[in-house]
Amino acid sequence: TDSHLIGQFRAGIDGMAIGSYFDIFSAIGENGTFTVATGVVDAIAGGQLADGAHTLHLMAADENGITAALDIPFTLDRAAPTFSLNPSDGSADVLPRQLIFAEFNEAILTGTETATGLVAADVDVLTLATTDQTLTGRTVVDATGKRITFVPAADLPGNAKLSATLDITHVFDAAGNMAAP
Repeated sequence: TDSHLIGQFRAGIDGMAIGSYFDIFSAIGENGTFTVATGVVDAIAGGQLADGAHTLHLMAADENGITAALDIPFTLDRAAPTFSLNPSDGSADVLPRQLIFAEFNEAILTGTETATGLVAADVDVLTLATTDQTLTGRTVVDATGKRITFVPAADLPGNAKLSATLDITHVFDAAGNMAAP
């Protein structure tokens, strides 16, 4: 409830000594809000911060030297989700009603990346084709979020070479990282 102006705003990461905190005063906007971008966190850490659990320590001091501190735990995740297709590339036989799926190393979302962030949506990201036609069907993400399955509208054609394509531009993890090939 004090109306004193902030004179200092500093940040540290994990076990950093208070005397080594980084000046982030310029991050304060006109309305008093602030954002600490990943690049700033890396600068505070003195290099690229490793993925995993961390704590951001914030300390503000007003014009009279009265300080307030806040610790914000967070998990940094810059790693793209990876996947494998089943059946794997080069499998000789696919049964007429066999499901083709992509298995991910972590839960994923499907959607579209926009300028304001990820817009989650059901997107058919896994397609199957023969040499002369794209097969109709839909893709389904399972309850764990780790598997996308192609559900064909009809039996798969016999004696045909199938190719599966995963459109990774619409597959993201919870942190917004796009899937990696």
